[in-house]
Amino acid sequence: MPLTTTGIHYDTAGSGGAVVFLHGVTLDGRMWRDQVAALKDRYRCITVDRRGHGRSEPLRPGYDPIGDLEVLLTEAGVASCCLVGHSLGGWDAIRLAHRRPRALASLVLVDPWFPLPPMRWAPPLETVRRRGVVAGRSAWLADPLFELALREPGVRARLSQMVESNDLGLWATDVPSSEQSIPPVELASTLSVPTLVVAGALDLPGFVDVANWLAAHIARRVGPSALLVQGAGHMLPMEVPTILNHILESFLAEHGASNPDLRTTPMSPAR
Repeated sequence: MPLTTTGIHYDTAGSGGAVVFLHGVTLDGRMWRDQVAALKDRYRCITVDRRGHGRSEPLRPGYDPIGDLEVLLTEAGVASCCLVGHSLGGWDAIRLAHRRPRALASLVLVDPWFPLPPMRWAPPLETVRRRGVVAGRSAWLADPLFELALREPGVRARLSQMVESNDLGLWATDVPSSEQSIPPVELASTLSVPTLVVAGALDLPGFVDVANWLAAHIARRVGPSALLVQGAGHMLPMEVPTILNHILESFLAEHGASNPDLRTTPMSPAR
């Protein structure tokens, strides 16, 4: 089981230019199953469990999710990659792109969470804190964010399995991190890699608004605006995997990682 020295679990499939997938809150790398299956014949696909999720170590005081990703790229020998981030993973992807632009060949943001006023949605934190994890999990799976995903029995089962195997206790206690605070507008305006923003047209309004805002403010955005997938909601990778796979294949053909698989080439130390 691949585990970094900082306790971050990741899975690798295939070979070629690296594509690294980051998931949303309470989920894990398994959400990208269909994308890995479609791409692994041509790319080295790496799915990551964020700290506190999946098979990675729990949150700990002073944790740094972006530092965790830097260590992972170094230890996995990834010198250049396309980074694909969903929801909270999109926020992590943007921060890594800001901190380590040379480690990224390109960036894909899928229904990204981003801390701006248009983001009027928040998870049921108070339910977890007032009534406990069991009640919080029920409230979370009933959240409008998952409404379309839950209509498909197979997707519902996979989504429930991930949420039920992740510890919603991470919402019950504040665990301080060591992340540096950078104004979101500055983060978006300084992204220096080709970036595609994709969202489900039926995602919650806050997410659609943020996707459009990012597509309008990222300097090297691909396309004049966010790519909105009709008929899809927030869980686009699981709801309409074939459509997203086609989008990723087209994007990677032009903007994929230029270095195929440099497992023995470490990244330079952070400055």
